[in-house]
Amino acid sequence: MRYSVRQRANPMDRGAQAKFYAAPVWNEEIDIRQLAEEIASSCTLTPADIVAVLESFIAVIPPHLIKGDVVRLGDFGILKLTFGSDGRLDEADVSADLIKNTRVLFLSRPELKSRLKRASFRKKA
Repeated sequence: MRYSVRQRANPMDRGAQAKFYAAPVWNEEIDIRQLAEEIASSCTLTPADIVAVLESFIAVIPPHLIKGDVVRLGDFGILKLTFGSDGRLDEADVSADLIKNTRVLFLSRPELKSRLKRASFRKKA
């Protein structure tokens, strides 16, 4: 994977001297159809069958997350819904109206993490 170098200020201390950091450089975006072609080349399913399964998979995940389910994806990891909340001094003042920034959290399994440790990095020219 390639990286570039970017200068950034410390968000916790705007008065501090900016530092240089490595930042990821992404390549192309891979869509479901491209993934289906790759998967089809290693099994007996057609790309259309695989796209249908992946589209169905994508459709069934959000209702489970909304219910509060944790979706385990085998050795890949888990998906779960998380959010932020404004704070209140009194417990009785906490309500659903204070919930904000709802997002999906992905936690990779150790098996995936160990495979990703093999990544090598090179500076963008």
